[in-house]
Amino acid sequence: MTMAKDFYQQYIEQLLSKAGLIDEGEEVDKEYAGKLGEELKKRVGLMIMDALPKDKLEAYTELVHKTPSSDEIFSFLKENISDFEAKRVKVIEDFAVNFLERTTKMREALK
Repeated sequence: MTMAKDFYQQYIEQLLSKAGLIDEGEEVDKEYAGKLGEELKKRVGLMIMDALPKDKLEAYTELVHKTPSSDEIFSFLKENISDFEAKRVKVIEDFAVNFLERTTKMREALK
């Protein structure tokens, strides 16, 4: 799942930059970015478990235990979850909005 990890890692770094927590070219706090990335992946995973038809859960579990490529996983999910990509994008966007709102509130509280 390297591609997925790379996507989430890049997304988190862009989010940190957008929030003004890092400047372009500045070194990212890998531990903090890693925790945010794990939280985002967890939320996407929860959406998958909720949206995946119950009769496909066992097949999904078997697939994941075989260490498939990201393409194989995404293909399976697209075939078995209606509007998978739209649902995935919504989870990611909701995560970003929530993160940016909390960051803004924290900055205001520190003034």
